[in-house]
Amino acid sequence: MQICMIEDDVRLAELVKQALEESRHVVAHLVDGEGAAGYISAHDFDIVLLDLMLPGISGLSVLKQLRHANCLTPVIVISARDTVPEMVRALDIGADDYLTKPFHLDILLARLRSVSRRGPVPQSAELNAGPISLHQEQRVVRLDGRRLELTRREYMLLETLMRRANHVLTRDQLAEAVWGFAAEVSTNNLEVHIHSLRAKLGASGGRLIHTVRGIGYVLRREHEPEGEAA
Repeated sequence: MQICMIEDDVRLAELVKQALEESRHVVAHLVDGEGAAGYISAHDFDIVLLDLMLPGISGLSVLKQLRHANCLTPVIVISARDTVPEMVRALDIGADDYLTKPFHLDILLARLRSVSRRGPVPQSAELNAGPISLHQEQRVVRLDGRRLELTRREYMLLETLMRRANHVLTRDQLAEAVWGFAAEVSTNNLEVHIHSLRAKLGASGGRLIHTVRGIGYVLRREHEPEGEAA
């Protein structure tokens, strides 16, 4: 999953980020609420982890901004505030769940799984495009029924492209989805991985994954018009 974590406690954030990445999630970490709502709305996150006591703009204000902007991305509030009124207020504003600090990482992972199953992003266990099928739970890709051996980054690239099929994704969006927020990924590095993925997909790679010059890439299902893609 693509997760945005807004947490000003850097040490806690690093521990949570490491645990989530070990579970094969991609995490973007923001340290305050300034501009957070706009950033979240502009990206395709599956879930937001939101601390309430942030410097400057509070977590509740960020939550209000998201819901007023009709952003339906699921939000799990993580806070040391453990009173019933605080919990009720956050849930009434639009939080999907509330987890109090300190917490066990296994509980956080379970809450993530629970919330993601009812989130606005389709949680289909299988994605399909032409002869390619991608099983998200098993993290298995098949081409014409034959299992493909992909590297971790190749798999994440394909999953991101298939989940956003027919939408052009910029190079920065793909880099963030695969390498993580603020990672320094060269254009050449991304192109090498795209080339390798296309090669493993054979003729289907060329038919389905298109380069949009000057922007990025798009996976077009074969019945869709290609537009400006090449």
